[in-house]
Amino acid sequence: MEIRTVGVVGAGQMGVGIAHVFSLAGYDVLITDVSQKALEAALPQIGVNMDRQIAREQMSEADKAAALARIRTVSGPEGFAQADLVVEAATENEQIKRKIFESVVPHLAPHALLTSNTSSISITRLASVTDRPEKFMGFHFMNPAPLMPLVELIRGIATNEETYNTLRAVVIGLGKTGKSAAQFLARRSARVAVTDTRPESDFQEWMANGAGTGAFGWVPYDPSSLPGIDLVIPSPGIPPSDALLSAALRQGVPVFSEIELAARFLRIPMIAVTGTNGKTTVTTLLGEIFRENGIEAFVGGNIGTPLIDCADAGENARYAVVEVSSFQLQYIETFRPFVSLILNVTADHVDYHGTFEAYRRAKERIFENQKEGDRVVLNADDPYLSPPLTTPAAAVLKFSTMGEPEEGVFLRRDRMLLRTGGAEEDYPLDMIRIPGRHNVENVMAAVLAARVAGCSREGIIAAVGTFRGISHRIELAGEKKGVSYYDDSKGTNTGAVQRALETFSRPVILLMGGRDKDGDFASLEETVRERVKRLILFGEAAERIGGFLGGIVPAENAGPLEHAVRRAYEEAEPGDVVLLSPGCASFDAYTDYRHRGRHFQQIVGEL
Repeated sequence: MEIRTVGVVGAGQMGVGIAHVFSLAGYDVLITDVSQKALEAALPQIGVNMDRQIAREQMSEADKAAALARIRTVSGPEGFAQADLVVEAATENEQIKRKIFESVVPHLAPHALLTSNTSSISITRLASVTDRPEKFMGFHFMNPAPLMPLVELIRGIATNEETYNTLRAVVIGLGKTGKSAAQFLARRSARVAVTDTRPESDFQEWMANGAGTGAFGWVPYDPSSLPGIDLVIPSPGIPPSDALLSAALRQGVPVFSEIELAARFLRIPMIAVTGTNGKTTVTTLLGEIFRENGIEAFVGGNIGTPLIDCADAGENARYAVVEVSSFQLQYIETFRPFVSLILNVTADHVDYHGTFEAYRRAKERIFENQKEGDRVVLNADDPYLSPPLTTPAAAVLKFSTMGEPEEGVFLRRDRMLLRTGGAEEDYPLDMIRIPGRHNVENVMAAVLAARVAGCSREGIIAAVGTFRGISHRIELAGEKKGVSYYDDSKGTNTGAVQRALETFSRPVILLMGGRDKDGDFASLEETVRERVKRLILFGEAAERIGGFLGGIVPAENAGPLEHAVRRAYEEAEPGDVVLLSPGCASFDAYTDYRHRGRHFQQIVGEL
């Protein structure tokens, strides 16, 4: 059956949004409401919302004019005689909805389909008051409808196949996040098209068993797969230059990251952590602080369990604490944390974002939807965050090891002080067991977020005092003949290398290399000159790193990592530190930084 005209009952936020979406898609729209005032405000409000899309270059003035011309207000359901589809978008009250359907049905053509935007009321019960339960189903738009094209389709017991129209979403890159997003969508009646650069055979078992719903179809990793696709959800790390993703963006297919999708369904406050370095440490530490305080929290995001799993599980957590990357933040629309943290910003992922400024802007999107009552936590010592490129609407709290911000955390002699509203609260510095000034900053950021969320001072001190850091981040891998070997495989950018080197006062033999991300190696010149006695390079980036740093201290290209470690063993003297802090990605030789770190530790163990 062809749908040409859509009737919308309700001119509130959802009804206006639904009318907006259908008109832009080329449908004629009839909208009604019991409130004449709301009805008169509907078209002007849709126009304002469309102006926002014009400002974002998501539509043109001509698109707006054409869409508004397709919308007409009618005084009541008697105006729905020409409607092929009716969407009820009234308040979430079953009795009100039942009365609406009873009043609408007498005015409809026999072929017209009926739907409700309900998110919680039985579709079968609502359909029972109509003369067409087989043509009735739930049609739940996510809010705000113009920004979120995903619709949850809900069958009633009598809904027939002709009525059941599916919405499809494509999930690019079936990594862990991609699979979680695909399963989440399928469980909400979406028809999901999945694709990857790897062959379909690599995913057949998952699609047959792990997916569990049968709502998956494999499509070629090619722009030719895009026709009919309503929403694209790329896995983190798929670059904008990717042929399929760039084609989707050019064609105007909405592209949302997994965290944006998850945030639409999440019903608990979110604490989101980003920054070039320290994200995983702060996210993990916050989880430990919440646990010590007896507060149940979901901890995940970019470090492990995708946020979409929290939204899907409906668990009893009071907070979601999530690490988010610039890749994920690039494709958000409404993602809004209760507390957002940007720990630092140094040159990283320029190969992905194109410029350092684009990378900074992606990071700062973490607070773009926050409002009064939310909190933003920033590093006052970071020149790229003090001030940021854009001014947050939410209140800002700062942390500093060099000054005393008006509102935030700072150092005074051997104490860490938290100042808010003119009152000060102190924390002992010796509660911190993980080395390095950067970890003092990490703890400061965690203290701020934890206190905003209601954690006690005593609980924070107890959790920080037992926290031993994370694997592969300045982790002692072993002692050999008076030489300490440290695994900092997670140091995949020059900012991380800088912080790792600043941790040690002893002479350092530095191991760097891997896959280059257009790293700013020149920024390390001064620190390498002051703290490194020998530089041993490995992997794809060895030649480029050597071009920047090779003339400052004795340097050599050892080839693979195992040769670099053995050369360090031969050159080291008692009291030295051998530090693996690559400043590069691991993908030239390893699956990820963890794989590289484990290999380093294995080599050290065999020395």
